[in-house]
Amino acid sequence: DTLKILKLTKPEVINISRFASRPKTNASKLKQIDTKVMKRRTSKLTKLYNSYYRKKEKIDLFST
Repeated sequence: DTLKILKLTKPEVINISRFASRPKTNASKLKQIDTKVMKRRTSKLTKLYNSYYRKKEKIDLFST
């Protein structure tokens, strides 16, 4: 779903951060995602962002 939203909205800035549960919180009781999965997801988000942001940078360069 996150990738779909990024493709649709193309925000200029994104903050990609990996979840880390804190002790004694409800989230600490949730099943944790494997580190490899987190890295793969982070990579996909970064690649998508870079693909549309580079295009925007080129357009901005030519419009000045």
